[in-house]
Order: sequence, then structure tokens, then C-alpha cells
Amino acid sequence: MSAAVVTREGEALAILDRAIPAALVAAGLVVRLVEASVLPFPALDDPAFYLKVAENLAQGRGLVIDAIWSYQAPFGQAQDQPFSQVTHPSNEHWMPLASLALAPFFALLGSSFKLAQVVGAMVGSLLVLVAWQTARQALSPRGPWRATASFVAVLVAFNPLLVYQAVTADSSVYFGLLGALALLLAGTRPRRSAGAAAQVGLVGGLAYLARSDGLLLLVALTIWTWLASPEARWRRTGALLLGAAVVVAPWLARNAVTFGSAFPTSGLALALLPDYPTLFHYGGDSFWTGFPPPDAGRLLGLRLEGLGHNLFVLLLQSLFPIAPLALVGFASLRTAPVVALGGAFALALLLAGALLFPVVTIYGAFYHSVGAVLPLITLLAVVGLQRFGRVLGQRLFEDPDFMPILLGIAAFALTLVQFGLATATAAEMHGRWGEQFDLVGQWLREQGARVVMTTQPHSLHYASGLPAVMLPVSDSPEVAFQVAQRYGVDHVVGFGSFGRYPAAFQEEGGAPRQAQDSAPFRLVYEAEGVWIYRVEP
Repeated sequence: MSAAVVTREGEALAILDRAIPAALVAAGLVVRLVEASVLPFPALDDPAFYLKVAENLAQGRGLVIDAIWSYQAPFGQAQDQPFSQVTHPSNEHWMPLASLALAPFFALLGSSFKLAQVVGAMVGSLLVLVAWQTARQALSPRGPWRATASFVAVLVAFNPLLVYQAVTADSSVYFGLLGALALLLAGTRPRRSAGAAAQVGLVGGLAYLARSDGLLLLVALTIWTWLASPEARWRRTGALLLGAAVVVAPWLARNAVTFGSAFPTSGLALALLPDYPTLFHYGGDSFWTGFPPPDAGRLLGLRLEGLGHNLFVLLLQSLFPIAPLALVGFASLRTAPVVALGGAFALALLLAGALLFPVVTIYGAFYHSVGAVLPLITLLAVVGLQRFGRVLGQRLFEDPDFMPILLGIAAFALTLVQFGLATATAAEMHGRWGEQFDLVGQWLREQGARVVMTTQPHSLHYASGLPAVMLPVSDSPEVAFQVAQRYGVDHVVGFGSFGRYPAAFQEEGGAPRQAQDSAPFRLVYEAEGVWIYRVEP
């Protein structure tokens, strides 16, 4: 073969390597915009927080929020006291990147959920490119890779979980992209310059600003860089940490100045929670006042439940039914640096939250962070599916090449079915939320409500514009009345049943209950899963 022919083939492949991922990213964007078009209201309750903080930033108010979600923070403030008023500095619990990313768009084009969805769709579609490059790095040294990389990217483009997370205004899409990108960069540049390590640290630091699980990611990246750079480990590890510090240090300094601690949320409280409603316990001067003592058996049971929940998310919600085949793919590709690093982080992510903070894990922490490892897990599952297909085809038909193609078609067809079902379910659910919260918001404004206590403070604040505080759902109505007095609450709004409520407001016969003569709650509205009590001092 002549040099000219080789050159032309190389140029053609180079064009192909640009065109294919570009087309796949475009497909991922279209799919996400289609999903966005049927979701009229943000998911509960975190996305509403990111939207309102972004809106406040765009309006020049800074990092503030007019809602209180929990009374256990800020840890480090005097005597661990809750905020003295509803409007307070934001992000004592949640990280800021989602709001920071949306704020410039809101300032230029006006704040809206639809705009946030478009931004999320664009960010989420880039994960398709990361999936393509991850497959390329893992497969290219072993032979032909383009067909497999393309199929992996297609599955990521249409993955129902990733599509949904991209258009609900949640932080998941930002952590997914940045986490997967940091793993890709670190796995493909283990022995390159200190500048490359600094880039990895910068991306990892941004991932931390998206979700707290980014701290675990930074630990994994640091250990990997140290082990993979024996000839210059101090210089490259230091460069990685410096790159991360560029974005992380200012945020920690802001927290220290604002809340009195670089890490305002008490990790000990999260670790000792016996159940989710206790997260909203009100202890007056301190979250720990009246905090139920931990039971060793209960804490162990929660950790086992957390592990089971994470496996459910990974095996059933993330990549059903081919996720278990990722173990086969890992056995085949484990020597590829990007696979070794990503596999180690995936395992750490699976275990750490369940073992350290099981309650918040059970209620969605792993679900919101799994996007960072889904491109790699998809690659490993596809490789496992191909190996399984070849073995099955050889045994059944003495043809190892046909079954992998057939199984791949089946896997993609199932993904499309799952996407259609998930989209229909999400459209119905978000539509119901939108109608529900808009109706309640309008009703409260007509009644002249000033401050509300609710089971969904950020979502109701977003829908109504009214300041909102969390109903302490693990506590008695007497405690709820203390909170109402402290923050000037005039209405209590609940959506369905949560913790002790609304049963705690009622007698056995169902009549409105008054906790004390000095703490009346009078039922004034009840319809379609919504209940509202007026606080009458």
C-alpha cells in the first residue's frame, strides 16, 4: 500500500473521528431537549433551590436564599444555632456550581426553568463525547474500537436516567460531566506534565463545587496521581492539588467567613441520623437538643440498606439489564488506566456514601452522583455484552460474530423503550407537581400569606415567591409551633404524608388538633394530597 493511500485513509479516519462524536453529541442534545419539552416544573426539592439562588445571583442579591431546609446547619456557628431569619446565606448544604452556571444566563435572558433546562441539556449532551473518548482510550490500544465507542456513546445519549437528570435543573448533570471528564483526563495522562495534573485537579475541583461527592473524587485523583507518577510524584501530585485549590479554596474561605466553618454541614449528624425525617429535627439552640440517641443495630441496618439501595440504582435504574456484565468488561479492560481509575472510583462511590452517610444515600445521594461513572460502566457493560454474545453465538450457532450484533440491537431497543416509558412517567409526574404547586402558591397569595412552613420549602418558595421554612416532621406540633413563632409563619403546607404529619395535627377521629391552647393549627384547605393549616397565635 502506497504512502499516499495510507495518508488518505488516515485523513478519512480523522474526519470520521470528528464527525461521529459530533453527530452523537447532537443526538444527545436533541433527546434531552425533547425530554425538557414535556417537563413543566422542576424536580423536588433541590432543583428549586439551585434555580432560586441563580435568580438571586442574577438580580445582584448574591448567594442568598429565602427558605430554610434544615435546622442542623450551619455547623460552626455559635452553639450550632439555626438561622435567626428565613433569608440567609445560601449553600450551607448544597454546593454552588449549578447556580453559578445558570446565573449568567439568567442575567442575560431572564430567569426561567426552560432556560435552565436548555443549559442542562447542553451540558448533559457533552457527556456523550466523554463516553466516546473514554471508550477510545480503553479500546484503541487493543484493536478496532470505533464501532464499540459509537455504541457506548449512543447508549449514553439515550440513557433515561442521564437524560432526565440533565433537564430537571439539578446539580447531577454538572457533577456527571465534570466527574467523568476528570476521570478520563487522569486516566489518560498518568505520566504527563505537572500542567496536565493541574488540569485534572481543576476539573476535579469544579466537580466538588457541583456535589460534595467531588471530595471523594479528589481523594481518588490524588491517590492515582501519586501512584501513577513514581518519577515525579511530588511535583505532579502537588500540581493536581494546586489546580483543585484554585477553585475549592475560595469556596471554603467563603464558608469559613459566612458560617464560621469551611464545612458548615455536620458530617457527624449525617452519619448518626436514624431516619430521614430526623434530618429536619428542630432542637432550638442546637440541632443536638432532643436528638435521638443512635442505636447500633439500627445504624448497621441502615448501612446494609444503603448498599442495597446503591446496587438498585446501579443495576436497575442506571443501565438495566446489562449493568452486571460490566464485571466481565472490567476483567477484560482492567489494565487500561482509565478503566482502573474509573473502576476504583465507582467502587468507592458505591460504598462510601452507604457506609458513612446511609440515610442521605438511601434518599438519593448515589442516584445524583452516579452519572460521573456511567460512561465507564456503560463501556464495560457493552464489552461484557460482546464477550457474552460471542460465547453464546459460538455455542449455539458456531458463529461468534452474529450474536453480539443481535444483543446490541436488543439492548438499544430496550433503552428506547425505557426512555419512552420514563419520559411519559416524568411528564405526568412533573405536570401534576406544576399544577399542585401553582394552585397552592396562588391560594396562599390570595390569603395574604407572608411566611409558610412546608414539607417542600424550596419548591413552594420557587412556585409562590413566599419565604418558606421546613416543617420539623420528626417533632411534635408543639415544636412546630416554636418554629412558627421564631420565623413568623402563618400557614403550614404539606404535600402528602411525611414523617409525623399530617397525622400529628389530628385527633384519632380526624378532627383538627390543637397542640396547646397557645399553639393552634386550624385546617383551612385539603384537596388532592395537599393540606394547609393556618397558624393562629
